[in-house]
Amino acid sequence: MTQELFGASWTAKLEELAGALRAVHKSLIDSTRRDYEKVHGRINGPYALFSLVAHDPAFAWLQPMTRLIVEIEEVQGRKSPAIEGADLMRARRAVGELLVSGPGDFGSAFQARVQADPDVAVEHGRLHALLRE
Repeated sequence: MTQELFGASWTAKLEELAGALRAVHKSLIDSTRRDYEKVHGRINGPYALFSLVAHDPAFAWLQPMTRLIVEIEEVQGRKSPAIEGADLMRARRAVGELLVSGPGDFGSAFQARVQADPDVAVEHGRLHALLRE
């Protein structure tokens, strides 16, 4: 309750974190898409891209981040109990762990994208700044 009196509710902070995570996710999809299209040709439309992200091995490394986004959105969408500081801290911890030591190929693929793609690096920087707050 005190948090809400001073401006930013836990809900708003969680939304800010989720938004930054979605921005990183989108930049990673875009980066992976560019590499995929160099090999396989142009992806025709958002539905084809969605199908590839969901099913193609070239995009499979992104699944841990996709699942984490879904988990955070489930917390955001629940009716009760109200979102609390503990929910925000759990989400921040999960995001931080994913970015540092994600499962399978995620960690190494993520770090390679951050190093190789300026758009990914910018979004990662924004997310990292939120995690430091």
